[in-house]
Amino acid sequence: MSHKEGLEKKEGHEEKKGALDRALKTAKTHWGIITILIVFIAWRLYFMTRNHDVIWDEAVYLGIGKFLWSAGGAGLWEIIRPIGLPSLIGLPWKLGLDQIFWAEIIAIAFSSGCVFLTYRLGAKMHSKTAGAIAAMILATAPTFFLYSGYVLTDIPSTFFLLLALNLFYDKKIAWSGLAAGLAFMTRFPHGLALAALGGTLGIYYLLDRKSSERFDRMWKFLAAFSILPALYMIANWFLYHNETSKTWHALFRPWILASWHAGNPSEGAESALFYFKGILGEDFLMWLAALGLIWFLLKKEYEEQEKAAPWIVLIVYLLYFSSILNKQMRFAMPMLPLLSIFGAVGLVETIEWIGYTPERKRQLRAFALAAVIACLALFLYPEDQKYYGWRFEQPQPIVREVYKYFDSNDVKGVVLTADPLVAAYSSGYFEPFYFSVDSTAAIYDQTIGSAWGVLYVPEAFWCGADDKTCKDGLTALESKIKRDNELVLEKKYGREDTGFRTYQIWKKKKTQ
Repeated sequence: MSHKEGLEKKEGHEEKKGALDRALKTAKTHWGIITILIVFIAWRLYFMTRNHDVIWDEAVYLGIGKFLWSAGGAGLWEIIRPIGLPSLIGLPWKLGLDQIFWAEIIAIAFSSGCVFLTYRLGAKMHSKTAGAIAAMILATAPTFFLYSGYVLTDIPSTFFLLLALNLFYDKKIAWSGLAAGLAFMTRFPHGLALAALGGTLGIYYLLDRKSSERFDRMWKFLAAFSILPALYMIANWFLYHNETSKTWHALFRPWILASWHAGNPSEGAESALFYFKGILGEDFLMWLAALGLIWFLLKKEYEEQEKAAPWIVLIVYLLYFSSILNKQMRFAMPMLPLLSIFGAVGLVETIEWIGYTPERKRQLRAFALAAVIACLALFLYPEDQKYYGWRFEQPQPIVREVYKYFDSNDVKGVVLTADPLVAAYSSGYFEPFYFSVDSTAAIYDQTIGSAWGVLYVPEAFWCGADDKTCKDGLTALESKIKRDNELVLEKKYGREDTGFRTYQIWKKKKTQ
């Protein structure tokens, strides 16, 4: 071996040793969050030993993913849905992989990212101890854990919101704006991030006597946030300008059509205290956030823009989601990491206030950490573990008999569907017609001429008890389906406790 080769080998060995030393140092410094993530990921992978039973909204995003990666040749399309998550979960299908399996892996990755970013923000706002406690509280929060394996936009968009907050705290304002824009393009209600973080910058700009530096930060955030939505609006114009005479309507068409969902009566909840009751009722550790608020006020942390921003975000999100009719616990997802952080910071601050010597403070911190772990193990872990029982060991008969019918029978051509789950299990193209009865009838009339047939589910359509117009429209639609098609399959699926649905597959008559 030459002298040069010997030096290169020695340098390579030292480089590997240095990398290993850095990794061990990082593991020693952040052992708490590393342990939490290992347990959390193992816990979620354990749930994957049972079948993933796809739900309605998951199927829509899986179908849109196929649509995007096939250039419209497969899946389904809903204009009101953001394309951020479908762009990711459509790739495994394009590569010939099991889309549902890999989409859940992606969901778990985002959930783990939320746990990590909660730790990071908590550590920056107070200490690694507070960050670790916050991460534990979030990881075991029933609503968060339940949805941490679902292929929905709530947790991925919350990940980008937390990323925006972390970058905001680091004073990387432009990057924070870009991350907030990603949250918005993953779930449209995260336009609230612009109001909350942009509003924070605006408030402190005014309080700081309109300093030019704060003004520049405000515009950097706005410009960075706008990059992705602006590109999206340009695409909207090309896609939809022929459908409307108004340019602004074409640019904002997905958001305009999606706005009705805030008042969806089928998910309506009148109480403005819905999220207070839901969050605090299912997870008593969230009450610790009250301690965080007390210390936030006592220490006058509201004078610091970076420490005030998470509180402003929480208030903006809570006010908006409490004011709309459509209330669901998964909509509370952006609030859960913040409440976890505030609770953890408040707990550690209180312990340090009680402790009168450094040794006493360390003892109390250890006791508090042990108490939190005990509460998680005794109360929240058993609650989360119940969700494992929701999963069946094998796919339900409806998957084979209905959802995979179209691939099994080599169906060619578009199929009108009143249930999006078929798009998660089949590779054909499906035209959704499960919105209002009026729009469904219009879609049917426009599409049936070139369609293979119809997957119809009468119970998919919601009519008010006294809405005779809606019920008459549904009857007229069913008459059209019977007139134009022949029935090839009809079965009922469901349970006594949740109700039954009738699934009908209709093939268009040859004379049509």
